[in-house]
Amino acid sequence: MSDGTDTQLIRGARAGNAAAFGRLVEGHYRCVCGLAFTTVGDWDAAEDIAQETFLVAWNNLEKLRVSGA
Repeated sequence: MSDGTDTQLIRGARAGNAAAFGRLVEGHYRCVCGLAFTTVGDWDAAEDIAQETFLVAWNNLEKLRVSGA
């Protein structure tokens, strides 16, 4: 997913578009899970960490730094 697309999706999510946030999650889920897995070494725990990460992002959309936003 390109930065431009991410920026548009974040702007959409900030405007209340849950589908835009869902696309962000879909686009980054594997990467976030993979990073978590390299840290904890357990796939189930990595998925839990990813879910928590995206929940924190959703609850803090206005704090996300976005280039050009």
